[in-house]
Amino acid sequence: MLAVRNESVERIAEVAQRPIGAGGHMPVVTGFLRASFTSAVGDVNFTARTPDTLVGPAGVANTHGGWIGQPLGVTLAQAGLEDTITLGWVANYARHAEYHHAFMDLALQRWPQVVQQVAREAFSRGAR
Repeated sequence: MLAVRNESVERIAEVAQRPIGAGGHMPVVTGFLRASFTSAVGDVNFTARTPDTLVGPAGVANTHGGWIGQPLGVTLAQAGLEDTITLGWVANYARHAEYHHAFMDLALQRWPQVVQQVAREAFSRGAR
């Protein structure tokens, strides 16, 4: 089940990151928004600049003005099956872009279908 969850999260991230020109919903002009993608275990607000977000994992202070998360592969390796995985973008205009293009919302609407597809693929390979 952990493998199905992890693969499903990776596929949702790929769908959310797919540029408009490639059939997705993410606007890409310079590539900065796509490059600002990050993830974390737990419920994290990547764009908040409050004192409680200035400390990253294991209490490590972040000098960038806010906690910026980590690569998705690291997050998935650290997360247990019951953990919440948060995906986000740290570009200062990420919320504005999401509001106008809904790249994450539209990707998340596909969650049930993605999980079903990944589970089917795992079952066909003999994974239990």
